[in-house]
Amino acid sequence: PALAMKPLTLLRLSLAGTRTDVLRVVLTAVSALLATLAILAAITVLAIRTPVTELVGGSDTWSEQYASPLLREPGLRGGTALALVLLTIPILALAGQCGRLGAPARERRLAGFRLAGATPGQAVLIAVAETGVAALLGSLAGLGAYLGGRQVLDRPDANGQLALPTDVLPATPALVATVLGLPLIAAVATALLMRRVTVGPFGVVRRAPRLRPPRPWPGLLIAIGFALFAGLLPFTRWYSTDDRELPPTAVPVVMVGGTLLASIGAILGAGWISYTVGRILLRQGRRPASLLAARRLVADPWSGSRTLAALLACVLFGGGAVGVRAWIDADRALQEDAHRASAAAQGVEYVPDDNSFYTNTLDLVELAVWV
Repeated sequence: PALAMKPLTLLRLSLAGTRTDVLRVVLTAVSALLATLAILAAITVLAIRTPVTELVGGSDTWSEQYASPLLREPGLRGGTALALVLLTIPILALAGQCGRLGAPARERRLAGFRLAGATPGQAVLIAVAETGVAALLGSLAGLGAYLGGRQVLDRPDANGQLALPTDVLPATPALVATVLGLPLIAAVATALLMRRVTVGPFGVVRRAPRLRPPRPWPGLLIAIGFALFAGLLPFTRWYSTDDRELPPTAVPVVMVGGTLLASIGAILGAGWISYTVGRILLRQGRRPASLLAARRLVADPWSGSRTLAALLACVLFGGGAVGVRAWIDADRALQEDAHRASAAAQGVEYVPDDNSFYTNTLDLVELAVWV
């Protein structure tokens, strides 16, 4: 019966509501627009054709039509595309929070549809269509901004080089999969979330409340991540005692692995963190306010976990970007001091290194974090 609803009726009901509902739809569309632009930028970078020369044995050469080394060098494009894809994680967290905006009013609206004669399946379909349509509008707007930006930004500089790969267009299937895939994922995610609720004429009721406490496996991930960081320096010192050279990929792999494990544990373990803090407060708290708060955390640790998870994701991304920049700036400063001292010892003029590649790249990362 839910599929018997006319498409125009479904569209009208999914976009109907108060100003809060309109704001939720607009913010969801904006989130989809940002995610679409990030993914389209990533597949555009991957679509750059690398020229091959026969003079050096058929090896790859740089794409000299671009001003940025991130686009010129074939070895840097994979990391650039990966960074663009990773930007969709905080954007999806934003979309999740936008979906919760005005949730009580939306539940009352769905209950009103049930009072008017809609079936439970139709009420769920309306909620799914709202998210899917909003995401589709945002994806289409993102595609339009992408295609329009290619025309506006296709301006070579004085050297004839492009700042962005505006001369490359990804394959049509990739564009279609990006524009339609995001709304489909959003609709499927909404449908999965609606499985735990029953839309009745008198409101939305959760079917099966969680009675078991959160499992501690996120805390294990956090502990392993911190252990990797804490043991990195002692391990490198122990490994180099016998004049052994550490593999060049060991430190980056350990750092990235530790970061991912700790981040995933912190974000997915928001409920476990709330439950653990509540238990500690129950043992140590003495004031009525702290005891009441502790009891609420223990009774329902998931109530604020999604908001806390979104906050943790933002803090981890922002703090990680600042930490990487601080480390690179410090490393470059040490190298310049060493080069300056070496030039002074040799009695030659010191010529500062050109660090514009690193600083410009870090500026782009910070801009993305701010957005």
